[in-house]
Amino acid sequence: MPQGAPFHGFIPPFPIRVDGFGATPGLTSVPALHLLSHTHTDHILGLSAKSFASTIICSPDAKEMLLRHEVYSERALKDIDLRDEARLSKTFSHLKIPPLLKDGRFDYSASRDLLVDATQGLVFLMALFPPETTFFINAWTWGYEDIFRAVARSFQSQIHVDRYKHTIYSHLVDPFLRSVITLDPSKTRFHACERFCRCPHASGTGVVYINPVTMARVRWEQYRALTESKLRAAQPVSVLLVPLSRHSPLQELRAFVSLFRPARVVPNTLHPSCHGLDALCI
Repeated sequence: MPQGAPFHGFIPPFPIRVDGFGATPGLTSVPALHLLSHTHTDHILGLSAKSFASTIICSPDAKEMLLRHEVYSERALKDIDLRDEARLSKTFSHLKIPPLLKDGRFDYSASRDLLVDATQGLVFLMALFPPETTFFINAWTWGYEDIFRAVARSFQSQIHVDRYKHTIYSHLVDPFLRSVITLDPSKTRFHACERFCRCPHASGTGVVYINPVTMARVRWEQYRALTESKLRAAQPVSVLLVPLSRHSPLQELRAFVSLFRPARVVPNTLHPSCHGLDALCI
């Protein structure tokens, strides 16, 4: 359960718990239904306990990611061939996880302008570099896949990923994402391999790093203009920022919720330092 989740992850008055799978102080209710929104680490706490035996409702992609989840230390061992696939433990293999939606798709295209503006602005800047430039996409967690899609479409190239990412992405419902990843680092100049163990092609001098950040639209427009001027003046640029959060921004969330016009919205994450003010602003 994320830090600051109100009501212990429940949606009162219903016995439904979201992203909460472990015991917490003061918890007295027994969930009748467990929902999982996504698989970021702070949302799956408690699922690795062998004592957890409830059924989880989630998307097909979340199911595939959970069943193939590897903790980082074991992932590193696997990558250097100290353990074989049969011995590598699957952290969540004991879970019962039926997918919520048959095909995992929901037709929602409103408020995608923020995402498109970010990724198109990024590939525009990337195209100003010499055509032999190598890029490293710092996709250190799930949620930055739209960068892969934009880069693959714009440069007609695959993205090199590490074994673990390839295992996960190869089982997701998006056929385009499955088609643009590769395990061969020599096939592309775009890399998103493990950042603490990058392949030789994505290491050393001359590599341009792409870092997703949280950035307001005005600040992004200023940054993009300044970076473009530097590149056109042949000034060195070794890092590119892209305003792409791994979570949906407030504007997109509001547009999405407006489709359903709910009588009440219950957050599953609140920032403790706000002391409830963020809940009041919903």
